[in-house]
Amino acid sequence: MNITKQTIIDALEIHASKVGESSSIENESIKNIQVFGNEVIIDIEIKNPTLQAKKKIESEIVECLEKLAADIEIKLNFN
Repeated sequence: MNITKQTIIDALEIHASKVGESSSIENESIKNIQVFGNEVIIDIEIKNPTLQAKKKIESEIVECLEKLAADIEIKLNFN
């Protein structure tokens, strides 16, 4: 599957709707998405900068995006 910025946005919004939360896109916490082949870099602005909050967001995004491609490399930058 060809990974694009739009496929990532769609996957995150679908995941959020399944778990009954507002998506990171809707609440504007995702500031930037860059795709370079199978490498995805996402810039996220969070209000709760604790390690626990970062790990929760990271695990949810990684779990969601790994369904798009098995060899995807995901890097999250928290601001």
